[in-house]
Amino acid sequence: MFVAPPGQWKSTVIEVSTEHYSDSIVLSDVNVQTLNAMHDELGQKINTLAFPAFEKIYERNPQTSANIEGHIKALVAEGLSLASFEDQRMPGSYKARSLVIGGIPPVVHRRRFADWRDNGFYRRFIWSFFHFKDPRVIIDAIHLWQKIDLDFDIPIVPSKDLVLDMSPAESEKLFRMLKAQGGEAIPLVLLKKMFCVLRWRHKKDPLQPMKIMEDFATSLGKSPAELVI
Repeated sequence: MFVAPPGQWKSTVIEVSTEHYSDSIVLSDVNVQTLNAMHDELGQKINTLAFPAFEKIYERNPQTSANIEGHIKALVAEGLSLASFEDQRMPGSYKARSLVIGGIPPVVHRRRFADWRDNGFYRRFIWSFFHFKDPRVIIDAIHLWQKIDLDFDIPIVPSKDLVLDMSPAESEKLFRMLKAQGGEAIPLVLLKKMFCVLRWRHKKDPLQPMKIMEDFATSLGKSPAELVI
């Protein structure tokens, strides 16, 4: 989950970084019926759900929002099984899982934080906090009528499953990055997977993966990271 003020490229980063992958889908909003309709494809044809504006799921009846939140909570952890209105005795039910990426403004994070901590939603995600070091960077670019290019390095999808290859010291170092986070187990699994993807991507430069993780870790603490554009 990316937590940053409005207009600081949360949506842009999420959309641009996922649009090149056929197994990801960008959602402006979602409801229980939508998730149930995608159930059999989640974790199969669809491995990533991206929400550029995750706060939109809360712009409805609180009970409905809580139900959607519960489905997403299951989707990223124990797996999303049959819907409540389906016959629970039905054999052959499939537990769907997928990665969920979202962007949230700080005001929504503060408003929802206590409930997220109480119901277990918070501990299932990595929360990355950042803001522009120069908040006028976009306005200045408009004044100059110059486009700010986002040079994303989008790797191809590996042809086979990646091995979680890392030393105990590397694993411990990643674990320490989660000190200020709300969870440990699920976020650590995700961090280790991220590190192994970076190791595969930068196999010619073995030091680069941990450098990137350490840079990213500055957004995982109690203070937001400053993003320099």
